[in-house]
Amino acid sequence: MKIRPLLQLSAAFLLGAGVIYTLMDLNTEELLGTTDNRLPQAILMNAQATRTDEQGQLVHRMNAVVVRHYPTPERYEAEQPVLITYEQGTPQWRVTSQSATAGARDESVILTGNVRAVRGNDVVIRTDRLVANQAQDRIHTNRPVLITGPLGVMKAQGLEAHLSRRDLTLQGQVEAQYAPAR
Repeated sequence: MKIRPLLQLSAAFLLGAGVIYTLMDLNTEELLGTTDNRLPQAILMNAQATRTDEQGQLVHRMNAVVVRHYPTPERYEAEQPVLITYEQGTPQWRVTSQSATAGARDESVILTGNVRAVRGNDVVIRTDRLVANQAQDRIHTNRPVLITGPLGVMKAQGLEAHLSRRDLTLQGQVEAQYAPAR
């Protein structure tokens, strides 16, 4: 689940907005009356980003109500992001949360607030904070997690998953209820 490229694609949209902004010769200090680096450098409303592979196959899609870019320290923040991963053009995971944050130099994206990852129609992972690291192809959390699927429900105090290996480790006290679908 490579989320970071989607946020980078959003940055390209921000760059385009910056070019338009520059061409219009607008001055932030004059408009806002401040040079406060805590203010966003750019804001995208109803942002959409798509990433494809070399053959043009859809790899990721991201939508967000708002994406903000902050210059110092450089980071991106998204409100109500919806991230969808694809394999051979078929949706695999749909991840939603209240917010997502990614640093410009870091390979991690931090999803917070009602994080929900759904695979197809059968597996749902819920937690309140999830860290996705593209370089390591890994997701993890140390927060309570609830996993529901066709074979039942599992609860744990955290999880770590290596996505390409399809390896999932539940942490802390784990509780499972086996109830296969009929």
